[in-house]
Amino acid sequence: MTGDVTLNPEAPLLIMTTEIFRNTVFEAPERFADVEYLIFDEIHYLDDRERGTVWEESLIFAPEDIRLICLSATIQNLEQFGAWIRTVRKQDLVIIHHEERPVPLHHELYHVSTGLFDLDRLSWARRKALQVQPRHRPQRGRSRQQNREDLRQARLGVHQASRRLLDELFRSGEVPVLYFCFSRRECEIKAERNAHRKLLKPNERRGMARLFDEICELFQLDWEDDTELNYIRERALLGIGFHHAGMLPIHKEIVERLFTSGMLKLLFTTETFALGINMPARTVVFDSLRKFDGVSVDYLKTRDYLQMAGRAGRQGIDDGPRRVDPRQRGPPGRPPAADLPRHARAGVEQLQPELLDADEPLRPHGRGLVRAYEKSFRYFLAQKGSQKSATRPRPRRRPGSCASSPCSRRPATSTPSRGSCRGPASRGRSTATRSRSPS
Repeated sequence: MTGDVTLNPEAPLLIMTTEIFRNTVFEAPERFADVEYLIFDEIHYLDDRERGTVWEESLIFAPEDIRLICLSATIQNLEQFGAWIRTVRKQDLVIIHHEERPVPLHHELYHVSTGLFDLDRLSWARRKALQVQPRHRPQRGRSRQQNREDLRQARLGVHQASRRLLDELFRSGEVPVLYFCFSRRECEIKAERNAHRKLLKPNERRGMARLFDEICELFQLDWEDDTELNYIRERALLGIGFHHAGMLPIHKEIVERLFTSGMLKLLFTTETFALGINMPARTVVFDSLRKFDGVSVDYLKTRDYLQMAGRAGRQGIDDGPRRVDPRQRGPPGRPPAADLPRHARAGVEQLQPELLDADEPLRPHGRGLVRAYEKSFRYFLAQKGSQKSATRPRPRRRPGSCASSPCSRRPATSTPSRGSCRGPASRGRSTATRSRSPS
């Protein structure tokens, strides 16, 4: 059950989007009278800026007799989150925490001047890369044509790094490969640039053609009359595919089925392929560790990185640790390379609430807003913070410091207005910091 399609809504097992469940709870809760269990997959979406409030409302307002099963592999403050659920649900709660991954991940970086290298050799790789790094910024004293040539060579270097990395992976048999790009257009461009590769043997190519025709027959499609589908078929016969949210749903379904078959060796995709699709590969490659988050281009959250990197390694097929290869555009040691150790080795960000903090606040028929807030995760965290503050001893005021409390709470980077007090508390050092996710 989604916003577009509803199939067999009276079945004993219902699979639906969280939005459908939340809306049904408010509009027709009697439909869940016979439901015993409610399973939330990827419950960490509770802190998603756009959809998080929907998940939180669903947890709070689900019928009281329904028992919850919440699944996630990327929650750091698990005990805190479980304590909150105990306050809004009447059933006993058991937290099951498992840290061992069936197929361990091996994180590596790639640079065109060094090849693949482990994170422990980051300093060495940066020194080596800086020795051979070409100029890619306009230089004073050089003609416009010379500077233009430098920029062209820099762009070619990016594509060359991608090509050489894939060459190395294919030589060593590290396939299938999921190649994450954070641009729909870039997925198709990279699929086109790699059209020279023939990743399928003759018998595999014939098997791919048969499978593609069978899928088209199943969905009553004619690839000869569909230009886009014909293009997908041409790439699939090479063992290459692309997948992003801009494709038609039926085309995405075909690509997913082809990848499941194991005959699609190289798939260029956006992060949407990492969400809720159990199609692991042997190797995952990141085109970058930065993406547009709807407001600006910023580094991936650790949770998002691990969610996508977790596609590497096939349980029951791959015994040893599998490689994750973020491809480095600039000199190693600079972002995003310098940020990778935090992604790979540190914990994920703490789960944060979004209820009553999103663009559209909770409105269950316009009633019970205060009651809803008092059950929210945000209110729970605020109450815990207040209790800690109440029990924390108050610091002694140093001689000569001002006695007014607003001054002591002023951030160190603020500038006192004219006539304001200038005690020691207001003379903190001014600092400029880049916002980073806690880890």
